[in-house]
Amino acid sequence: MIGPDGDGISFFKYVPNGFVHVWEQAGWVALPSLNGTGHGLYSTLMKAGPNCPLKDGEPICPCEGEEIEDKSKTGAEAA
Repeated sequence: MIGPDGDGISFFKYVPNGFVHVWEQAGWVALPSLNGTGHGLYSTLMKAGPNCPLKDGEPICPCEGEEIEDKSKTGAEAA
């Protein structure tokens, strides 16, 4: 199996709009596919990005209770 965004398998999830930021912190990328549709009022289609951590060869989904490290913080902020 080749990881997310490589040649091979891609992983997608529909995510409620209120949780998109959580999924982005976990390495997922929001796609514009639902923009301007009735479904887009409620959810966003997301794809596992190249920096998405893997578990058993599949990307970790925040809804599965996995601890996600906030990579936006550095140095003293992370402590």
